Amino acid sequence: MVNAKTYKADNGFKPGFLGVIEAVLKQKLSGSGIKAKPHIDSRIKTMKKDFRIVYDMLNGENCNGFGWDPHKNVVVAEDEVWNAYVKDRATTKGAATEDVLDELSRNEENEDT
Repeated sequence: MVNAKTYKADNGFKPGFLGVIEAVLKQKLSGSGIKAKPHIDSRIKTMKKDFRIVYDMLNGENCNGFGWDPHKNVVVAEDEVWNAYVKDRATTKGAATEDVLDELSRNEENEDT
């Protein structure tokens, strides 16, 4: 929508943008059943959260050692940097406990097999 110059996103999306996205997806992906709410709205919220995390890694205080791989489009860091980041985030308010992290790790291993 921004590239087509139909909407500006300078200070966030304006009212009605979800309806426009839904209409374009309906045209391009007919039969998909994708709706503005909950599908697109939910995805935008997830992308905002993920953006904040990546931005914090690359620009936040006490986040030295992170970099960006432009070929893979991923955040990169040495193991020590990642481990320190995860440990720091695990001690903040609302962070997942070690039991939950262990369970998530087990679930990922099961999905891989």
